[in-house]
Parts: sequence; C-alpha cells; structure tokens
Amino acid sequence: MRSLFLLIGLIIFSNNAFSSSLDKTNYIVIDDFESYNINDSLAEQANWYYHSNEITCGPVIKNNNTMGNYVQSSSCYDGQSVIRNYNFRFAPNMKNCFIQFSGLITNGNGNNCSTEMYISSSSGKGSFKFGVENVTHLNIDHQLVVNDNYGIKISPGEWYDFRFEFNLIKNEKDKYGTGTLKYKLISSTEWITDSQLSNIILNIDDPSSLDKITIRMDGLSQRLGVLDDILVKYDDTVQNSILGKIVTSSQVLGYTASVGGATIKAMPYNLSTVTDIYGNYQIINIPEGECIFQIESSYFQTLTKTIQVNIGDNHINTIEIFKPKCQNMYTKQEVDQLLDKVQYEKDAIISEKEATITQLNTSIATMYTQGYLDKAIAEAEKRGELKYDINNDGKVGLEEVIKYLETISGVHVESLIIFPEKRKYFLSE
Repeated sequence: MRSLFLLIGLIIFSNNAFSSSLDKTNYIVIDDFESYNINDSLAEQANWYYHSNEITCGPVIKNNNTMGNYVQSSSCYDGQSVIRNYNFRFAPNMKNCFIQFSGLITNGNGNNCSTEMYISSSSGKGSFKFGVENVTHLNIDHQLVVNDNYGIKISPGEWYDFRFEFNLIKNEKDKYGTGTLKYKLISSTEWITDSQLSNIILNIDDPSSLDKITIRMDGLSQRLGVLDDILVKYDDTVQNSILGKIVTSSQVLGYTASVGGATIKAMPYNLSTVTDIYGNYQIINIPEGECIFQIESSYFQTLTKTIQVNIGDNHINTIEIFKPKCQNMYTKQEVDQLLDKVQYEKDAIISEKEATITQLNTSIATMYTQGYLDKAIAEAEKRGELKYDINNDGKVGLEEVIKYLETISGVHVESLIIFPEKRKYFLSE
C-alpha cells in the first residue's frame, strides 16, 4: 500500500489512496496487507495459508515508507505459494471486469523468480494467472505472462501495476472469458496494453465458481518477488448491480470510519456480500424494487435497513452503523460523559480533602500537647493557683486527687483496681 494507513481495532479502517486513478467506488480492495505483522510469514495471517506443508520458507510481510506493508518472497527456493479463499462475484456474460495487483522482481543475483497471481475454482471449473516471470533456463527474461502466454520484458527493480481486464462472454466452445493484460509504472497514470497478451482466451467453465487466490512468488538468492494491493472490479454496467459503502456513525469514534468485513444480506433474495477493508461492497443480480439489507459485523449490532433498487442508478447512499455489539464498547459521547463524571467526582474529592486539611490546620493551631498542659498545671501549683475541687461541688473527690497526683508526679494511671472488702485502693502499673 502506498500511503500511511490507520487501523481503528476491531476490523474498522480509514480511507487510503492507491497509485491508480480509479474512483474507489469502482473497485473492491481484496487485501493491502497493512494490518499484518511486519517480518512475519504471510501464511497464517488473516485469511492466507500455505499451498503445502512447507512452512519454513515462504512470502513474508515487509515495509517501507513508500509502499507501507507489502509481501516479499524469501530467498530460499522457488515455488513459494500462499492461498486465500475469496468469494468472487463473477457471473456469466459480465463485461469490463478486472483484477489488479502491484509488484516487481528485485534486482540481484539468482535465476528463477516470479510475481504472479492465480485465480481459480475449488471445484476445478476454471482458472487463469497473470504477472511477471524470470526463468533463465527457459530464456524468460522478466516478461509479462498470462497463463502460458508471454509478453514484453519489463525492468527489474521497478514497481508496476498489473491489471488483467476480461469479459466473461460465452465462446463457441461453451466456455467463458477473454482477457487482456495492461501494466504501468505506479508513478504513471497511463496504462499500456501488451499486444502479445491481448484477447487471451480463458475457457472458464463457470465464472461464478471462481473462489480462490494463489500468490506465487519465487525467490532465489537476492532475486525476489514482491507484491502489494490486490483489487477487483466487477461489471458495473450490468442491470441490477448496486454499489455502496458501510461506515460507522460519527457518534461512535467522533468521526466517520469505514467498516471492513461486514456481511450484507439482501432479503428476501438469497444474495449476500462482504465489504472490503474500506467498507465498499457490490451486489449483483438483485431485482429492481424494494428490498431489505441486513448488515452484520463482528463489532456492531445487526442493522436492518430498507433499500430501493432502481435500474440505471446503481449507487446506494452510504449506510451508517452505530450500535456497538459488545457490552464493554461505548460511543465517543458515552465515553466523554463518563470522563466528565469521573473528573467531577475527582474534583469533589480533592475539594473535600483540601477542606479537611484546612480544618485540621486551624484546629492544630489551637491545640496543646499533654506535656504542655502538665507543665502549666505544675506551674499553677507552684503559684498556689491549682484548684483541687475540679467539679466545684465543695468537696475534693478521689478522682480529683488522682488527677492532682498524676500532674505533680508525672505518672498517669491506666486503671483503678478496687478491693471493696479491704477498702483499699491500688494503682495498677
């Protein structure tokens, strides 16, 4: 990917820019690899897995300031492949479709190397591949390729966009598809058609069965395959095909963010699709009129919305979802309210503590220690000012005498033990 990309957590992404001049509403981003761990194997991240059990060597995630995250083969052997299941929505008689990726073969020593993509069917009903190959012993020198057809040589070490445009029209053999490979430097906006790779017959048995992507990236020594930004575009001129976008409400994060990986079901029809990482989706072969969209996401409550499908107007207004599914998720407004409440309670506690400290300081300023009081009483005794009759009842009681004795002796009584039968009084130690 060619610019900084912001991941919001929970499978929510911000918009991003590619070198292609296409409007984003015209294609779907299958993968840009931005959410993957750098220097880790591509296999076993997200939806990718190894073509075989050879897990010690294979494509890894790399990063630079220009492209962001991208995939690069390891310098261990040729035949490095990873696979991702992907439910393409191709259909017979579609036109003006394409699949695109960015890539290159690096400069350096080494023989066989490739950066190419296979699109295939799990049921074996069709496949095709395109990209660039370098196979020295076969005299294939950094050449573009579609299936077994080779085109012009391109420069190693340069980033290119490779786009395979195709129509899925039935031919005389009752099979589908012809396609043309186009390419350009990523810094350019002008696509170049390879005349040797134009109108290649694909012979796909069933376009709707295409459901698998295989990345083939050989690498030997310092000559490596590199790949980034996989896109797909469906026929947006067919009738009953609609395009749209799913985003969060600004109430959730404080701004609008795209929701990737959301499932959209069109009811009562048996039609569904999944948004790409930018929230874009396309549903084809949907009847004109009113239908109900059921939008499901891992992190948001299911939203049901009535949609009006009109022939000739295939763009649906952006749909916002705003209710988090998990109980421990809150909208920005709720978080702000909680923070305000916490700050209010914090301020109240601080004010209370400050008032208590002030009160204590005031009280301490007017308090005397026991030693200070004892000294004052002793001095009063010397001056003859000590009063024994503390309670002013005209008598000097036992407790008053004890208090007097405590004061002049400096010994304080802890408890008084009385033995009534002997009528004697003892002071405990």
